[in-house]
Amino acid sequence: NSETILDIKNVSFQYPSVQEKALNNIDLKIYKGEFILLCGSSGSGKTTLAKTMNGIIPHLSNGDLEGNIVVNGLDTQKVEIHHISKHIGMVFQNPEDQIFSIRVDDEVAFGVECQGYKRPEIIKRVDYALKKLRIESISRYLNASLSGGQKQKVSIASNLAMLPSIIVLDDPTTDLDPISKQEVMDILVELKSEVDITFIVIEH
Repeated sequence: NSETILDIKNVSFQYPSVQEKALNNIDLKIYKGEFILLCGSSGSGKTTLAKTMNGIIPHLSNGDLEGNIVVNGLDTQKVEIHHISKHIGMVFQNPEDQIFSIRVDDEVAFGVECQGYKRPEIIKRVDYALKKLRIESISRYLNASLSGGQKQKVSIASNLAMLPSIIVLDDPTTDLDPISKQEVMDILVELKSEVDITFIVIEH
């Protein structure tokens, strides 16, 4: 009997001063260890749905939210966003939107540091994530010098280092060249078989 890790019940969302609902009565149940593809055309509400999963909606984004979203037993509307972020990681379409540090290894360490772990654990987690994403060789590089594909791998590694239960990837390969796209997808498939994380990939 599979364990439900994400339960979305009757969820609707409307942005302020927009007539159409971005989400309308969405029901979705995702089980631990699944690899889920959410696809739909641009503007169909995929990113909005992802933002309800990690608590950006309603905590950081205004609008009218109805229904219930439960991640790993936490009601995302009742729990503060920093608690939700321990359970669910998010990789955005444009890695520039979420890279905060100057160097690769600092970026991969950033989230783990924010969770309050001690230095030996941080080093262990960073090494683990760099290895899984096959980017140990660029660990001391400046993020500004990286290609789009490398930046996206760094974003995935920084999420992986936090060991969340779920990682959501929102159009992670849209801005990448065909070779980088294939590399990122190959790594995700590999991770799926190696780590106990539920992956939700959003693609159009």
